[in-house]
Amino acid sequence: MIDELDGATLSFVESIHRVHLENAKTVYTASPGNRSTSPLTNFVFETFLFNSLYSVDWISTCEQRRLIRFDIGKGGPGESKKQREFVKFCRKNISEAGLNLAFRPLASLGDLSGAWTDVTEDDRISSEMGRSFFGEVEQFANGASVQELRPSKKYFDPIDSCLYFIYLVRNNIFHGQKKLGEIYDRDQMKRLKVYDLFLRCINSLFFIALGKSDFGSAYAQFPIKIGGEHETLEMPAEKLVGLAARRRFGIKQEDSWLFQAIQRESKSAAPIEGDSLFYPSAGSDFIFPVLAGLQSCTDFHFFEIGTQPDSMKIKSSLRAVGFGSAEKIESSNSLKVYEFEFDKIRRRLFFHKRNNLAFESLDVSLRFFFRRGDSPGEGGSGQLLDQDLLPQLLRTKASANGVFVLTDGEPGGLPESIASKLTQFYPPNSHRDREYFVGEMPPELFMLKEA
Repeated sequence: MIDELDGATLSFVESIHRVHLENAKTVYTASPGNRSTSPLTNFVFETFLFNSLYSVDWISTCEQRRLIRFDIGKGGPGESKKQREFVKFCRKNISEAGLNLAFRPLASLGDLSGAWTDVTEDDRISSEMGRSFFGEVEQFANGASVQELRPSKKYFDPIDSCLYFIYLVRNNIFHGQKKLGEIYDRDQMKRLKVYDLFLRCINSLFFIALGKSDFGSAYAQFPIKIGGEHETLEMPAEKLVGLAARRRFGIKQEDSWLFQAIQRESKSAAPIEGDSLFYPSAGSDFIFPVLAGLQSCTDFHFFEIGTQPDSMKIKSSLRAVGFGSAEKIESSNSLKVYEFEFDKIRRRLFFHKRNNLAFESLDVSLRFFFRRGDSPGEGGSGQLLDQDLLPQLLRTKASANGVFVLTDGEPGGLPESIASKLTQFYPPNSHRDREYFVGEMPPELFMLKEA
């Protein structure tokens, strides 16, 4: 649809879209002490973007091929009417897949019925309106989590009421009804995160309807929580946004989405000493594989014949995600080993400067096969590891707990006997625009031959 817009309209859309993406990728902080002002700042910016979008009569704009704004002031439609027309346009032009993509991040919000959702009443907002809002958002979250949202009245009528509620919240903030101290109240901050994320999903809905493949809700991060018997590692969404934006710590935009997929597909089993994650052609990508395999592995083997992360990068990245200090316990031209502890279990990172196939000679149990970013061209391994090596490893090195697989299947693809047992998952913000295969291979499948 975006190709059908005239120049002035296209320029307007592109400018709003650019700021929308920048806001989605940013965590705002303010001195002193780098105190976070997010989500209030993000929410205010996303509100300005939404106001700009719904001020346009999009149905008439597309019909007449020129930018048509609603009349302002006396005689023009009210804010609620303009918002309803905006939502009507989105419903008319969105697909089921696009709708579920736009609202998918709401599934990260968890329980929306706790005491923290009780809003502070005033002359505009009642507690009943607050309960209704969070109940409707929870319906969206449940539908998006299983990809069941449809462009029907069941879902689009509640969008109107949710947007009206957020509009009232926006007025309270802009008109000074909320003092700064109230905004930093823990429960108020949690509620603002929901308002911000819902509004970002709405703006994303519009851009998806226009045919944009890049949109703000795809950059929302899911909190990562890894619980053990003695210790829990928690990384809130705001921290992940910051780590992904800074890049140097190795967290990619898609990683928290992949973690959600791993949690859905994984069968819980305490790690057996020596259960290993194997990542061929890893480059300097190691910190998310450690997070992904922490609940199932004690050892992590990264193979890379080229450039590997240096000692400073390894230690600073582990600290950045919350592991504390790591100790180098072995170092040679072909192998560096680091050790740290989580949940009172010793974890070891092995960085092998060797050919990927050398993993076959190690006396280890394969618990997690992690692979992404390899290619058949220059700079790639040139090895069809998913096609040739993985079936052999499943037969000879599989852990008694089974083998979890996360791979993009490149190059060469996966044998059908393996691919058919896994779930295909496409994170909308994949840095290489690739689908992943994700899933658990139980022990009884290891001897399967390719059909």
